[in-house]
Amino acid sequence: MLGQDQSCDARARMKWAAISAGLLQVTNVQGYVVYLATSATGANRIWVSYTTASASQNGTEVEDVNASNDTAVDSDEDDSDTILYNTLTDVGTNVVTIPEGTSGRPFYTHFLVYTKSVLVEQSTPVFLTLEEASLRFVVPSLSFLDLDLDEEELGGQLVWQRPPVLGEIATYEIYLGFLDEQNHSSNKSLLVSIPSDRVEYDVPPNTPANETTHLLIHTASETVEHRTPAFFEFFDAIASATGLTFTDLDLDVNELGGVLSWVPPPVKDQVDVYQLFFSEDADGNGRSQFGFDIMRGATALEVASQTPLNGYTHFVLYTKSSLVRQSTPAALLLSDTIASVANISFPDEDLDALEIGGFISWDNPKETTYVTEYMQRGSTKLKCGVGHGAVQGMRLHRSGLSTRAADPLKLQPPSRQERKM
Repeated sequence: MLGQDQSCDARARMKWAAISAGLLQVTNVQGYVVYLATSATGANRIWVSYTTASASQNGTEVEDVNASNDTAVDSDEDDSDTILYNTLTDVGTNVVTIPEGTSGRPFYTHFLVYTKSVLVEQSTPVFLTLEEASLRFVVPSLSFLDLDLDEEELGGQLVWQRPPVLGEIATYEIYLGFLDEQNHSSNKSLLVSIPSDRVEYDVPPNTPANETTHLLIHTASETVEHRTPAFFEFFDAIASATGLTFTDLDLDVNELGGVLSWVPPPVKDQVDVYQLFFSEDADGNGRSQFGFDIMRGATALEVASQTPLNGYTHFVLYTKSSLVRQSTPAALLLSDTIASVANISFPDEDLDALEIGGFISWDNPKETTYVTEYMQRGSTKLKCGVGHGAVQGMRLHRSGLSTRAADPLKLQPPSRQERKM
């Protein structure tokens, strides 16, 4: 089948392999007869015309210059829309035109081609089902891999092969939609119409799936779209990390430190890397990437202590495929742990010059969950004409509210070199 009637129910042409000239001389073949029928054996057959003529609506016979002498054009004035063409297709011709308006599916199911001699028509025809003829307009090997990792969004390359038909395919009409029980499109929406010399289409990232289930391609001529589509039931790739957790173990205000962990997506085949950002909200607005891309197999990342918070409120973690980064991240609200002591007191009980001793006391932080110990450090500059000295630190368990230096801490006078500084 070839021509503009890609659904086999309007004007089209039918083609077959012609008999060789030598065999024609032996068999005395006069021509071919083409029928529509309801079976391969010719049940309920009707004779299809090889003609390019048309009949007027008032029943007037119109000469068919392409037909043989066996052509008969019958019309009834009471039923002027009904025209019966009985045509013998001449030897040397292997194409017939199926006139517009010829009855087809669902009643007729087969095309039959008989050879005919002067005496008789052959008893066993060759045949082509209308279903097979229609499917030759359907593109084969349709495939699509969704590389948009967001739910209800598609993105990736749709590829196919050219259909085997020899007909007048002008465009491919690509839709998102559904299939009914007859494998016909339903509730479809057009994505794009592209020329017939193309065999691929890049579905843009973030294309809404709109709860559809299939990508559909209909071939189309200049005048009509083929009713039977090629279809691909797509898998909407959803790959988002979940279960983000982070405990800030940097106890200074506006500084972070700790380990961020997450649960990887159940299906991570399309995930190339993770990307972590600081963000102003859970949607990723005003984001700034933290570090570099993270390998697909990772489930945790160390955040170094003294990492500045810089006014951000969230961690947002994206998955990224070879095509695009997902648009909806996994998000975690940041909690800045602050644990600073207050009201430090140290009455010096050592009465010697340049020596100290006594109790240091302080008020514990309100939040001590993540405090494991206290570190005492100190420094001072003494205006006594000898420069400055340093008080060394000591390590204290967090349960201690105060400590007493076992031995006085002596301030060493500066060296001669330090004095020059």
